[in-house]
Amino acid sequence: MINLDNLDSCSGCGACMNICPKNAIFMKPDSSGFLYPVIDETRCVDCSMCDSACQINKSSSACSYQEKYYALINKDEKHLKVSSSGGAFLAVAKCVFDADGVVVGCAFDDQQRAVHIATRSLDECIDKLCGSKYVQSDTQCIYKDTKKYLNEKKKVLFVGTPCQIEGLLLYLKERPNNLVTMDLICHGVSSPLLWEKHKDYLEKKVHAKINKYRFRGKEKAGWALYYYYYYYGKKNRCKKGPSVLDRYYTDFLNGVNYRESCYRCKFANTERVGDITIGDFWGAEKFLEKADYRKGVSLIMVNTERGKQLLEQVSNNVYLHEVTKENAIAYNHNLIAPTSRPGKRDCYYRLCFADFEKWEREYVETRDWKIAKLKSRIPCWIKKVLKR
Repeated sequence: MINLDNLDSCSGCGACMNICPKNAIFMKPDSSGFLYPVIDETRCVDCSMCDSACQINKSSSACSYQEKYYALINKDEKHLKVSSSGGAFLAVAKCVFDADGVVVGCAFDDQQRAVHIATRSLDECIDKLCGSKYVQSDTQCIYKDTKKYLNEKKKVLFVGTPCQIEGLLLYLKERPNNLVTMDLICHGVSSPLLWEKHKDYLEKKVHAKINKYRFRGKEKAGWALYYYYYYYGKKNRCKKGPSVLDRYYTDFLNGVNYRESCYRCKFANTERVGDITIGDFWGAEKFLEKADYRKGVSLIMVNTERGKQLLEQVSNNVYLHEVTKENAIAYNHNLIAPTSRPGKRDCYYRLCFADFEKWEREYVETRDWKIAKLKSRIPCWIKKVLKR
């Protein structure tokens, strides 16, 4: 049986729930809204399957391959536009779909809740999986579904945070030849309950239901930290703005609302668990003299021979430039260490949940909005050029 006394180290991956043969484990939110395993002891038969799938107190399944680092820009302008950075995910996903495969990743459902799902076509993948979701995804029974596709001999690309990839590998107890894993350079994850309350707050402001939310849209400022959310009214409408105008977004970027395990993440280094690692290549303008980085650049790490082969398959569809390890980690702190835990995290959820609307309003009332809005109108790439 898994040890429930050390839950601060639990990432909420859900592998224990998926592997339990008696369905004796379910995931339950704590007071902050993060999911943790709970055991129904009337069903438990002490088979220890859950303990074998638990990543607490286990070393990571890091790959032994000598990793390589690349800057990547997708040549397909449409794919580049809907991607958060340089379109690395879609380049690899297209390759998998061309082989009649399945791509698994995080999507917002109809209620704008982050959940892991499987997609069977590129159009479905673009519609549901593209873009950043700055909230922890519920893996539900996705490990079971992934195993089913693998047993059907389907090629599967599984995308997630490193702890979710680790959960899948511990659940499967192997790396099947038809599985490709892609982990994200992760800063941390915030509470699904916090996201739900923030979404409800936004819906009250516009008196309508939000039917789509994008954390990293490029419609206005290109490759930058902008949000866009779409809602129904008398006609479809869109609200958009920079991250600084949104409290949830700002607090996420400042690392004050993460899961406790994120601050001691054992995956926050260059020893990765995925075949491929992707993230934003912030600072790419320093290393890519001839590239147009204004629409986004992906950092991609190749961690296994399988990842190397897949990158070779997509090489004709992307601009690829090998960079040094030092280049790669220069602006990606989480390839060196986890996010530092701010002192504000101690009482963060207690204060914001006490009176959520007041908590949201206080942010608006205490900001110097004239300066914030002026800075927000300058595209990210222009700031980088001026700084350089």
